[in-house]
Amino acid sequence: MPKKILLVEDQAILAMTESKMIEKYGYSVETALTGEKAVSIVENNSDIDLVLMDINLGHGMDGTEAARAILKKRSLPIIFLSSYTDPEVVKKTESITAYGYVVKNTGETVLINAIKMAFRLHASFKNEQESEARFRSMVEHSPDPMFIHTNFILVYLNAASRRLFGASSNEEVLDTSILDRIDPAYHREAINRINTMVKSHQAISKRIEQEYIRLDGSRVWVEVSGIPIYFKGELGILTTVREIHERKLREQQIQESRESLRITLNSIGDGVISTDIHGNVVRMNPIAEELTGWTISEAKGKKLEEIFQIQNAFSRETSPNPVARVIETGETVGLNNHTILISRTGQEHQIADSAAPIKDSSGTISGVVLVFRDVTEEYRKNRELRESRDYLNAVLSSIQDGVSVLDTNLNITYVNPVMEKRHRHMMPLVGKKCHYTYHNSDQICRPCPSQRCLLSGKTEKDVIQVSAEGEKEPEWVEVYSYPLRDRETGKMQGVIEFVRNITERKKAEDRLIDAVEEKELLMKELNHRVKNNLAIISSLLQIETARLGSQLDLSDIISRIDAIRIIHEKLYQSDKITHIQLGDYIQDLLETVFSSFSDRPIRIDNRIGNITVKTKPAVSLGLIVNEIAVNAIKHGFTTDKEAVFSVSLEENADSYYYMTLSNTGRPFPENVDIHNPASLGLQLVGTLVEQLNGSLDIQKSPQPVFRLKLSLKD
Repeated sequence: MPKKILLVEDQAILAMTESKMIEKYGYSVETALTGEKAVSIVENNSDIDLVLMDINLGHGMDGTEAARAILKKRSLPIIFLSSYTDPEVVKKTESITAYGYVVKNTGETVLINAIKMAFRLHASFKNEQESEARFRSMVEHSPDPMFIHTNFILVYLNAASRRLFGASSNEEVLDTSILDRIDPAYHREAINRINTMVKSHQAISKRIEQEYIRLDGSRVWVEVSGIPIYFKGELGILTTVREIHERKLREQQIQESRESLRITLNSIGDGVISTDIHGNVVRMNPIAEELTGWTISEAKGKKLEEIFQIQNAFSRETSPNPVARVIETGETVGLNNHTILISRTGQEHQIADSAAPIKDSSGTISGVVLVFRDVTEEYRKNRELRESRDYLNAVLSSIQDGVSVLDTNLNITYVNPVMEKRHRHMMPLVGKKCHYTYHNSDQICRPCPSQRCLLSGKTEKDVIQVSAEGEKEPEWVEVYSYPLRDRETGKMQGVIEFVRNITERKKAEDRLIDAVEEKELLMKELNHRVKNNLAIISSLLQIETARLGSQLDLSDIISRIDAIRIIHEKLYQSDKITHIQLGDYIQDLLETVFSSFSDRPIRIDNRIGNITVKTKPAVSLGLIVNEIAVNAIKHGFTTDKEAVFSVSLEENADSYYYMTLSNTGRPFPENVDIHNPASLGLQLVGTLVEQLNGSLDIQKSPQPVFRLKLSLKD
């Protein structure tokens, strides 16, 4: 029994041609004009052995979507056919199937060899599936949870995984997202890791820790690793899991204990050291221990200056002992600015605050308490703030756009060098009104995006034409006004104005508009030439018909050529280059057909109206009308009745068009099956109706009435 091939091609005539070519090599061929039809055929016919899939299938599914849908139904070899050779298009198909990509018109030898190779590859793939079955048996009985997901959807899990997720059966978990089982805090890490493995086709050896969510909502800590594998024709991830819940609980308990201790130790923010009257250390709190590097047990009884070594940050000279000064003066003494405390380990801390006397009830000094705090971070932030200001100023100075900062009254408070250079004749700029400085006007400019920004609190933009100092021609500038707000209150404090010279861009846009107009003229000329060439072909066929007389009748071919020629004639006469007015086109087509095929007058009842469609479906519809009109001339009209041909077209709410064509005269022969006709003309009508995703019905008597349901969207 020959192997059966499903050919998916939206061009009906091409599908007929390709089917006959493939059948010459002993294959059976079935065709589908849409991706949806192809999926339905595979689903309902188990005898399909291979699919030849066109990528561009018009409306509905494209070839890649149809291929994915088919592979979900059955494991079939799929070869893509396309006229595209772009690397992006080819790469798009590689993630779907590995059976081949054949460029159209490369010849039947290439296509047939590709088909043979695909069958061989598929046979090899079946052998791999048997190996996969053995692999699955090992995975199923593994004591470690193992599962597979494709596109983040769980498609397989072993018994250990069911226990891990708290499921009584596979159905409770399969076809759900793996992200449903992962705590959302780990989603980004999981998604990035999975995407990396899918793109690289390589495993990531490093195991990561995550928290899984069971079906009952409880959580469990796990350690996971993954490797990309193919499962039922799709690339997925095999994940191996190791439960570490008990270990994580112990780690969390330790961490919580440490955090509690840290909070307690840090509850007192300042370092405190107390001494006796001789300057010997009596007490220290934990902050003081941290900053000095001494514990209280080590420091107790030692002289303060031994453990509390302070220097001037700039001169590096030893600073006076604050305890000695307090004992000497009896007053509170503040430390000098820029004092550094050098710890026992040599670490330096910027410190501040003071030393005060400890007095007994009689007012006698019995000791000194030294309270100090680490201001290293404050010094660092102040330094970073200065550096940030310097950095911001450098950035604004390097920007090639002009930058101005305006207050709420449109006074300039800052400008970068670009603005200074642009308006050097008005220097200094700071302190002046922007409209006076930049536009030499006492009034606020119209338009003024900065004023609108102050009112709306939103970014505003305008393109303005200005006259630059020393320039002969006006320039175009693009102005962005960005609101400047107080971070705490949100109140408007001013506007940051960015000014970009777009004169060259405006000129380029003007050139682009001219180029588009030139392209439209070229397209009209192309349609004119195609129309003339088709007219020449039609004339040559008419001459050949006249020469051969009754030996050869080419009138049907001539009428079909004229149907296409009139399309290009209409496009040449129209302002549009992709759409055509259907009523006028059908009228001209019918007048041409009737004047060419009939000597008697035929009245045309055209009720199409003002309907515009794209050129591609219009060609198909024109050929349908041509065939039915020629059929009316040859077999319909009688001499005893007025010859009338009627045509109407309406668009319904379901986005389909409904066309009715009828003619006076004889009824349509009862013995002719319109859905399985013998004549080429009616076969062509049926094929074109199917290509337009439509249907055809006919009322045969008392006179023929053709009713068509069509989709005229390209």
